[in-house]
Amino acid sequence: MTSPGLGNLVNRTVSLLHRYQDGRLAPVPPGDEAAGKLAAAADALPAAVDLALDAFDLRGATDAVRAVVDAANCVASVERPWELGRAAADGDVAAGVHFNALLHTVVGACRRVAVEVGPFVPGGAAKLQAQLGDGAELPPAAPVFPRLEVWDDAAPYPEPTARHQGERQRTCER
Repeated sequence: MTSPGLGNLVNRTVSLLHRYQDGRLAPVPPGDEAAGKLAAAADALPAAVDLALDAFDLRGATDAVRAVVDAANCVASVERPWELGRAAADGDVAAGVHFNALLHTVVGACRRVAVEVGPFVPGGAAKLQAQLGDGAELPPAAPVFPRLEVWDDAAPYPEPTARHQGERQRTCER
């Protein structure tokens, strides 16, 4: 599981909602394909985590969570909601509908993840849930997981190492 991936996703999503919709999730019509796939993955998450935990497979449970976080980050990378938000603000109705559907789905997926990470990182889960709210209006964006600097002990003067050392390479289809 990656807190930078999850925390950054939540922060970016909530920031976009505040920038383009005053922090409010608008109702969306069904039918957005990218959003639908992410929603299906998020809907399947509780069962996947429960199945893994029933088998005492903590890695499997966290991998299921990570898969949804990675899917949400990929959807954001491919669909580029910041561009959709700008286009919607300039009067593009279709971009606005897609923007609403996309962010509504990402927030829903993040809310699912926030519940499912509770047994692993209860404090982090509580921060995520507070950031994501439980209704249509979200509180202002704030970093959920502050970045930690990693230092190389062998260096005479500490130099930061790669922030994402050991993190899986993400690939998204465009």
